[in-house]
Amino acid sequence: MRACDHTDKMLLWWRGVGVDHIDIAVRCARPSEDDGRSTWLWHRAVPLADLSSLLPWTRALNACGSDVYACPARGSNWPGVFLDDLPKANALHLTTRYQALCVHTSPAGGCQLWLRCQQSLDEKARYHLQKHLASLLDADPGSVSGEHLGRLAGYRNWKRCGPWVNVLAATQCGPLITHAHEPDPPSLPLTPTRSRGQQQPGPDISESGRD
Repeated sequence: MRACDHTDKMLLWWRGVGVDHIDIAVRCARPSEDDGRSTWLWHRAVPLADLSSLLPWTRALNACGSDVYACPARGSNWPGVFLDDLPKANALHLTTRYQALCVHTSPAGGCQLWLRCQQSLDEKARYHLQKHLASLLDADPGSVSGEHLGRLAGYRNWKRCGPWVNVLAATQCGPLITHAHEPDPPSLPLTPTRSRGQQQPGPDISESGRD
């Protein structure tokens, strides 16, 4: 599969769960001359229908050592939650049980997982659910902001010396995640349901939020 096919597969999964606008963030290869910190370039709320004109620019920057991230655009609710740094086997297993997108970021970093929920959630609700799921599934506890960026598939991960970021699985049939409204539900919130939901998300600008 070509790199662009992995990008298309990720975007197709997002579109299938109701996402029609995304935020794109590029961490430039060269730090700022003013303070030596990473320089970030943003394109916010880009319609998926218009994305083809932006991707050649992101690919050119990625070829020169910049990292490319994306997430459903902030500003509206959407039916999905993000988990980071999952072991590959665990992430793939979850895609066989639930509607999910598994993106392999590197051998060292493992997988990022987008799980589809029964209902649309705002950032606060996503944060509580992500936090709970991360503790249950041993995902990165620092990547549960509710508005987190993930790596865009089909690009090199220069933080990890350049491996390709690939989609390993994208399932759009089967149970959805049921959101537990209690702050700390006593049982797993991974209750199967076959209802459908609707859209959105956004990013965390902390260092961990870029990965």
